[in-house]
Amino acid sequence: MEQGKTYLIIFAIILILVIAGSIKRRFHPAKFALSIIALFFIPGLILAFWHGLLLVVTYKNIWLPLFIGLIAGVILYHLVLKRLFGFSTFEHELSHALVALFFLRRIKKFVVTRNNGGYVEHSHGFGGEVGNHFVSLGPYFLPTFTLISVLLRPFLPVEWFPWFDVWIGITFSYQTMNNLDELKDNWTRKGFRLAGSGDYTKTDIGREGYIFSFIMIIALKLLLISLLMFILVKGYPAFREWLIIIWSESLDFFRPVFTEMFYYLKHI
Repeated sequence: MEQGKTYLIIFAIILILVIAGSIKRRFHPAKFALSIIALFFIPGLILAFWHGLLLVVTYKNIWLPLFIGLIAGVILYHLVLKRLFGFSTFEHELSHALVALFFLRRIKKFVVTRNNGGYVEHSHGFGGEVGNHFVSLGPYFLPTFTLISVLLRPFLPVEWFPWFDVWIGITFSYQTMNNLDELKDNWTRKGFRLAGSGDYTKTDIGREGYIFSFIMIIALKLLLISLLMFILVKGYPAFREWLIIIWSESLDFFRPVFTEMFYYLKHI
């Protein structure tokens, strides 16, 4: 009985947080639904990430060049890429654009400046409000260069290795360092002047809200990084194994929670 009450309290707290993250002047059903789905799959995504990490470290011919690339990437980021005006902005806006294209949006404008940021203007279309949320948060969960590199890897000749894996490590290191800097700069409700037009606007996270952004960024980061690790080691056939882990582990995690909750509610 006490265990059931504990589960009920935990579920109620999570539900309150999700509802709070879905309200900004009005209730946003899309934010609520996305948050619930993300929270359900996070346990499975954590375990998929862990399994992917174990896969990578099992193969020295993969983790060693990756590790070398990660170290080189940190050095390159701080000495070169961070100081290269406009590069981080280009990658940020490219992520917005790629997610927009994924939702079949047409890119109308792609603006990048050296010192004043940038922006992407796209058409409305497939995905509606759900698509808008993904496009807005794209730069914070999408490891653009790493994703492209890993997806191309299974098609490359063996002569490209291990150097290509060093490159993957460099891209991942850059994406991680840049992500941390972007989150630090954009985790605010303060506004800024939009490049080109000078219009006053909020950051992506300021518009989406802290709670919703946190849930979605964590879930989508785990999803993409775990998938890339599976593909890196086993290629595209590993996609099915990855999906099964996420679904089964999430279901196993929540099954006793809901069982206890329903038992408690039935007997109160």
